[in-house]
Order: sequence, then C-alpha cells, then structure tokens
Amino acid sequence: MNKAQQKSYDIKGAETIMKTKYPEFDFFIENLIPSYGLVLLAGAPKVGKSWFVLQMLLSICYNEEKFLNYSILKRSRCLYLALEDSELRIQKRIEKQGIVPEDENLLIAFSWRTNEGGVHDLKKYLKENEDIKLVCIDTKGKFSEGRDNESFQSDYAWMGELKKLADELKVAIILITHFRKKKADEDPFEVISGSFANMAAADTTIMLTRFRNQNKATLLVT
Repeated sequence: MNKAQQKSYDIKGAETIMKTKYPEFDFFIENLIPSYGLVLLAGAPKVGKSWFVLQMLLSICYNEEKFLNYSILKRSRCLYLALEDSELRIQKRIEKQGIVPEDENLLIAFSWRTNEGGVHDLKKYLKENEDIKLVCIDTKGKFSEGRDNESFQSDYAWMGELKKLADELKVAIILITHFRKKKADEDPFEVISGSFANMAAADTTIMLTRFRNQNKATLLVT
C-alpha cells in the first residue's frame, strides 16, 4: 500500500504512533465523567437520573469541589437539554440542591430539534459557543424521536454521530436512557433500553440503580 492509500484510510505505523505525543486523557469528574467522549447514563424510570445530572452540572458550573465523593477536576460552561422537564420543575430542583447560580455557566434548553436534525443543530451550537465543553441530553428517547429503525446497525450509526461530534469538538456528551424490564439472571448492563449498540458506541456507560422505597442509589461504571 502506497502513502496516498495509507492517508486515505488513516493508517499509521506503530513506530509513528509511539513517537507521537498525544494529550493526556483526563476527566471532568475523576474516574466518572471523561473530559470528552460519549457517556451513556442508564437507569429505571424515576430512579433519579435527572436529579443526578442536574446536581452534577451545578457542581461543575458553580465551583463545588466534589460531586458525591468524586473530585471535580475540570470546569466549563455546560448545556443541559432537559427535554422532558419544565422551567418550573427545574427551578424547584435547583432550589433543593442548595446551589445558587450567579451567572449563566449552566444553559438549559427545554426543546430541541430531534433525530439527525438535532445532532446537526447541536454541532452548530457548540461551534458557536466554544466554551461549552459538557452537554447532557435528557433523554435519548426524546432526542431521537422520528427514527423508524432501531436495529443494531441503525442505533450504532446514530450513536456514532454523537460520538464523532464529541471527539471532533473535544466535548463530553452525556446521553440519558432508560432500562427495560430485567430478567432475574440477566447481566445488569443488558437491561439498558435499545440494542447493544448503545453500549458499543459509548466510551463510558454508567448505570444508576436503586431499590424501590430506598433513598440510596448505586453507581455501576464501565
């Protein structure tokens, strides 16, 4: 294969790779949320996923040292697509968090174009607002409305567009999704709604689990 063919296929030799200085991999939240890439956050309905991400975004935007017991290592403006919430509900939740926003570091959208158009608009918005480095989409089902095919190949291609966007712009994108009903002997990560392409395309998968009528939840991260 000649050099022109190698370039068209993005092929690099092992020696070249080992001599290249790449930026160190780092985190927004230590060992939980990477500084860029696609993160899938899954949990049962009403388990507290929206509360979880809102607390996390507020902590990053407004100078908290910790989120839960995890150290916050990086800060930026954040964009929260709260597509299943109202302004009043978000206001009440922020009040209960006890964090008082004193600037517009956290931006919240209550409607957004869906499916491929939504990804296109998100890319355009992030290019116009380069100081936003963390995005949360709540939820995948709402953001991907209009898709008529949820096969592995279709899911993987759609998720791949979000991952490509995250990698290209060096932005962390957190995509919230639900569980389906779990069988007794099933692997916990197999209950994530949709095909296995959801996990296959994501850089990180986080599961939030909680037994009914308990106020403590468990995080599983892979």
